Amino acid sequence: MGTLFLWVFWPSFNSSLTLPGDDQHRAIIHTFIGLSSSTLTAFALSALLNRKGKLTMADIQNVTLAGGVTVGASVDMMISPVGAFALGMIGCTACMLGYKYLTPFMAKKLRIQDQCGIHNLHGLTGLISTMAGIICILIASEDTYGPSLYQTFAHRAPVEGDPRLKELQELIPGLNPGEGRSASEQALYQVAALGVSIGVSIAGGLLTGLVLSLPVLAQPPDEFCFDDTLYFEVPEEFDNNGLPTRNHDMVVIKD
Repeated sequence: MGTLFLWVFWPSFNSSLTLPGDDQHRAIIHTFIGLSSSTLTAFALSALLNRKGKLTMADIQNVTLAGGVTVGASVDMMISPVGAFALGMIGCTACMLGYKYLTPFMAKKLRIQDQCGIHNLHGLTGLISTMAGIICILIASEDTYGPSLYQTFAHRAPVEGDPRLKELQELIPGLNPGEGRSASEQALYQVAALGVSIGVSIAGGLLTGLVLSLPVLAQPPDEFCFDDTLYFEVPEEFDNNGLPTRNHDMVVIKD
């Protein structure tokens, strides 16, 4: 159910912060194409990587969503349906291989736990999405976007007082002044944002691991998982003969 809800509503996630109009329409279409591509690729790879050629439900529940993440950074740009389909396939493949090989490697060799496959579904695909966004920013030009280039990339609009700004405002009423960034400058801002995101995620992961490693949060042994006395004050229980029993599974029988 969770996968179905996410699949249906992922276009609204990706398009919620885009500009109404063409940008929002592109975001919705590209997201659906990316999700469809990752779904098809997920079923194919799930059977291909299984020794018996069978489908694995864990793959279907997680990897089918990879395309929605992979197109996220460039979803409102003119990446074309082919680009969205390709990004869905690439993201799905990276996510699938991450589940199959990277997660066990990190758990055994690096002692890093990837709970619920977050690194595979959001980390790896997020990196691919960011790199795709940076490439799209570098090649974006007025020849492709027209004057709407300065709506999609607001900081690339001319600065206040630039005669070019007045010309653009006649074509696009309400266009706000920008910072006059070039394509390469805007791409560098994206690279810096990627570095900040990775830094915050690493710091958050280390902090979470530190908290979970505290003795008070230690996981009980499997044989005591159903014993409430580890965490709760359990009142004494008595058997039919009035004798106290400390273990729920132990009954004192008097001859």
